[in-house]
Amino acid sequence: MVARLNEKGYDAHGFDLTENVKHWKALGRDPSRFVVVEPDRLQLPYASESFDAVVSFGVIEHVGTTDGNADRRPDYHGIRKLWVQELLRVVKPGGFVLLCGPNRNFPVDTSHGPDCEALALERWLYEKVGVTIHRPWGPNFLWGYRDVRSYVGDVPVKIEGLSVEGLLYFSRVPFPLNRLGNLYIRMLPGFLLKTGFNPWVMAKIGKL
Repeated sequence: MVARLNEKGYDAHGFDLTENVKHWKALGRDPSRFVVVEPDRLQLPYASESFDAVVSFGVIEHVGTTDGNADRRPDYHGIRKLWVQELLRVVKPGGFVLLCGPNRNFPVDTSHGPDCEALALERWLYEKVGVTIHRPWGPNFLWGYRDVRSYVGDVPVKIEGLSVEGLLYFSRVPFPLNRLGNLYIRMLPGFLLKTGFNPWVMAKIGKL
C-alpha cells in the first residue's frame, strides 16, 4: 500500500510490528519508508501534526495482547487508548485517522480465531465452519464503536461510521453465504454503520 501511494506521488510511510520486517526486506522496500513500532512503547518517530491522514487497518485488535492475537493483557484497553491517541498525535487538525477492524458487536468474525476466553461452543463452531461466531457482549480482543470513543479520550474529534463495501468479501465463508454477506453490507443503511450491525468498524476519526 505504501509503495503504491508513493508511486502516485503521495508522501506515504508505513508502520508495522517487528515480525513483519522480513517481508519488507524480501520485497526490497525502501527501509526509510517503514518504521517498526515496539509493542511496549507504541511510539511513532514523527513530530506531532505531521500527516494529513493515518490508516490503521486490522491492527488495533492485536494491540494489548501477549501473543499478538487473542490473549488479552489485563490493561489491553488502556494500551489501545495510548495507541489511538498516538495516531491522533501525528495527524494535523482537519486530517483524520481511519481505524478499521472486525466489529466486536457483530456476532461473526471472518478474519480471526476465537478470543482467549471463548466458550467451548464458540470454539466448536469455529472448528466446524471456519469462522468465529461469538457473543457480541462481554470481553473480547475485538473492539467496537464504543471502544473507539473511549480510546479517543479528550481529543476533539468527529467520528463517522463508513461502509465496508468493496473492502470486505467474506472470502473464508463458503458459497453461497459469502454472496449473502456481500449483499448484506451493500444493503446496510447508513444509520446502522456505527452499530453492531456493521461487520467491521470503519471509523473515520476527524481531528478538529
